[in-house]
Order: sequence, then structure tokens, then C-alpha cells
Amino acid sequence: MPRTFIAAVACALLLPLGAACTSASSPGEGEDPPGSSPTGDSAPGGEPEPEGSADAGDDGRAGGPARQEEWPVDEESRARDLAPVPDWGVTWVLDLRMGQHEDRIRLVMDIDGDLPEYLVEETDDLGDPDDEQTPDLPPGAAYLHLRMWPAHAWYWDDEGDELVSVYQGPRTQDRGLPQGINGLAFTEFEGASSLSISLDEPMDWKAHDLGSPNRIVLDLYR
Repeated sequence: MPRTFIAAVACALLLPLGAACTSASSPGEGEDPPGSSPTGDSAPGGEPEPEGSADAGDDGRAGGPARQEEWPVDEESRARDLAPVPDWGVTWVLDLRMGQHEDRIRLVMDIDGDLPEYLVEETDDLGDPDDEQTPDLPPGAAYLHLRMWPAHAWYWDDEGDELVSVYQGPRTQDRGLPQGINGLAFTEFEGASSLSISLDEPMDWKAHDLGSPNRIVLDLYR
């Protein structure tokens, strides 16, 4: 049965459901990971995370050396890639960044525009393999799905011939990932985006959002 952590993000703080997050990912434990905040507005360790910061890795980008090898970091080319974001007054998902910390793996979704609604769902199967909406993931013992809406990732050009991707992160990835993650898959359908994660084994997790710039953060606790 799916276990869902729902966050309405009309403001920068989550509803106080942190305890439900942990119980959803580790039934029977009934408590948050050590040092985590039940309200979701503080970084693990009990100290509030400064507004405007979400350190993904040693270089502030995704995945350390392994991810840099997969997705080379070049600020000039990245700025050019992100230049054609349409000014349509809607929310766009720009990128996925990922980093490893001593006690957790952090995934950060960069957002352009207003923060979308979001929820995290944990399942023990992927669903119908014949359903085109089922994410393309390697097998795992558990799966996490970060759902965001409204949150656009790509659009058709003026001629309707080419799909232009505003999202610059990976669509699928099954190598060069932190230990414990088998694969990632990002999808968007009719203005709703999802990041799905295949795990070696269930992990405690916690989701929250940050502003200036807007981000959605998902921490997976080792």
C-alpha cells in the first residue's frame, strides 16, 4: 500500500508531518531520524538551514565526481541551455542536483516560478509495466516518487515539431549514483512532473522546500 507524505507549499514551511514521514518509510520505528525536525523546516542536526542554501555536494552540484562525469558542469553552457525558459507565468522544473552527506543523500529539484504543490509516495512495486506512465527504473526493494504539480519540464516549439526541454537534469540514470540508489527516472505529463527513485532497501526520508531561489529538497537517510 502506498504511504504518502503530503506537503502544501503555499508558504515556505511544511505542515507538521515530519513524524509521519519517518513512519511511512520505516513502519514500526515511529520516530524521526536523529536530529531531524518534525516540522520539516530545519536541516538534520537541529540547526535551521539558511534561507537560500541547499548544499547538494562538495561543489554545490550533483553527485560529486561520479555525477560530474555523467553530467559535466559548465556554467556558460548551462546558462545558455536554460535561456529559453518561456515567460508564461507557470512553474518550471529546471534541474536535479544530488549530493552525499555523512548521514544522508540529498536530492534538490531547482524550480523556476512559484513553488508547486508536492508529495512523496513510497511503494514496494512500480505498478503495471505496460502503463506508459510507469517510470523506467531498475528493480528495487522500495521506490520513492516525488510528485510536483503544476510543474512543467518541456514544451513544443512554435511549429509543434520539436519538444524543447527546460529541464536540464537526467531523464533516466542507473549508474554513477550513490550507494543505495539503483536508478532515477524523471517524467512530466500534462504539467505534472515526477522524480522516481529505485532503492536497494527502504530508507527514511524527509522532504521540504526552500526559497530564493525556489527548490524542493528530498533527503534520504542512510
